[in-house]
Amino acid sequence: MEIRAHADITAVLSDDRYAVPPVPGHAARGTLQWLRQNVCRFSEGEDHDRRLAIVTKELAQMDPAALRQGAYERATTILKTSPQDPVAAVARPVPTAVLGRALGVTDLDALIKAVPIAAAVYLTGTDQPQTADRAVSTLVDLLSPGSDEESANRLAILMQSCEATATLITKAATRTFVDSESIITDTLRFDPPVPALRRLDPNGTLVTLDIKTANLEGFPHLTFGAGRRPCPGADHAVQLAAGVLDALRAEGIH
Repeated sequence: MEIRAHADITAVLSDDRYAVPPVPGHAARGTLQWLRQNVCRFSEGEDHDRRLAIVTKELAQMDPAALRQGAYERATTILKTSPQDPVAAVARPVPTAVLGRALGVTDLDALIKAVPIAAAVYLTGTDQPQTADRAVSTLVDLLSPGSDEESANRLAILMQSCEATATLITKAATRTFVDSESIITDTLRFDPPVPALRRLDPNGTLVTLDIKTANLEGFPHLTFGAGRRPCPGADHAVQLAAGVLDALRAEGIH
């Protein structure tokens, strides 16, 4: 079942009878399945609230303006090396490194290598090769020690930023823009990096929420969610993307 209307999707996202699909089973620490089982994104009720508090606490210690400046500086350094594909050279590595540094990671090269491998299958949980498990294990070691939920939800900040923010930057960079904020807003509405969400209805039937279509119908856009589970890092993601786009524009690339 697919829902496309803006009002209907807003209602679903505000209704606690519509739950995120759970991640079943019990997996060993440091595996992709373990990560998905312990993050707020794939949980409900008290588990979700407790895990979300970990994410919120970490994000509260990050100044979005400082993230933007850090992204700008790191992207500018990379772009001055004249990479063959400048957008690809900065879209994923820069947000990952800047967030990683904010989370206290010191080996940013290892972080940049491991995050995309795990992030590529983080949302779907499908095709979980041993390489993804090894990447998650590496990331757990790179982050400071903590309980399963603390480690997983700190890692989730990187997972959810890696693909979504990189896609936002890549899509926004294809558009002609005068300022980063306007083009990011347009991209979030008309070409969202995550075009659909999934929920289980009260009968246990999987429902797809067509965010991209709904965004064309009304305001505000639903790219960062709505209702009871809005994205806690929306401003951080926008500022990271803006910093990279600022650098691309300053270097005359877009």
